[in-house]
Amino acid sequence: PDELQRRLSAANEAVASLIEQTAGRSLRQSLPRVVLTGPPNAGKSSLFNSLRQRCRSDTGDHPGALVSPQAGTTRDSVTALLEADGVRFELIDTAGREQTNSTAADQSADEPTPIETAADQQAYRDTQQADLRLVCHAATPLLTLPDSDTTQEIAVLTKADLATGNREPGNWLKTSSQTGEGLDALVTAIADRLRGDEASHAGFLAATAERCRQSLELAQQSLHAACEVAVHDQHELVAFELRTVLDTLGQVTGAVVTDDLLDRIFSQFCIGK
Repeated sequence: PDELQRRLSAANEAVASLIEQTAGRSLRQSLPRVVLTGPPNAGKSSLFNSLRQRCRSDTGDHPGALVSPQAGTTRDSVTALLEADGVRFELIDTAGREQTNSTAADQSADEPTPIETAADQQAYRDTQQADLRLVCHAATPLLTLPDSDTTQEIAVLTKADLATGNREPGNWLKTSSQTGEGLDALVTAIADRLRGDEASHAGFLAATAERCRQSLELAQQSLHAACEVAVHDQHELVAFELRTVLDTLGQVTGAVVTDDLLDRIFSQFCIGK
């Protein structure tokens, strides 16, 4: 009985946490997320500011991202709500850190600080949740440009005004925040990638979040009931409530498909698709 109570309480806390996450979703999170990623000093913050200037911004007089020749200026993610060619999206500038190959003797000197670790974790989360990633690398003589053909990425060669020699960027888009080279083309590329998906993306997320929240709340109610009857050793009633919990959670994960859920799906989507 004690173990049963412990597991029911743990499950209840887990479901409560999921409900809190779905309740925290907002318009900003329902918009497509475009994330600037890449190593430090790759020109991400300058590109962030340039895109804010070329796109309609909902962030008012926000000063933008700090820019410095020193690597690692950005510590926390900086965001802006933008609109390009009629497509609204959230632009996120993330922190970048160099990957060092230090020896054991000097490893302690290169150990990341708590702030750098937190910045890395935030950048990783933002990158993983991105709908579109702008993978940035500064143009340097020794830079090797890998191919990037995924639909979730746009490969951006920044600081093109500093490039020396004739460089063939392949499918990389050359840009310069100083001269403006390639910025309009980048804005168009972002809009083209997101266009057609934006409306369905926002509507689908909103509908899905609401449906999931309702299922989670039903699961939480049954878990509450299971905890109450478990105290009185009414195991048959505990099993009944847990079956309800599994069914409602199964609707979230897709393990259980009800007629009501199918009706909702086919009322919004063409059967042929």
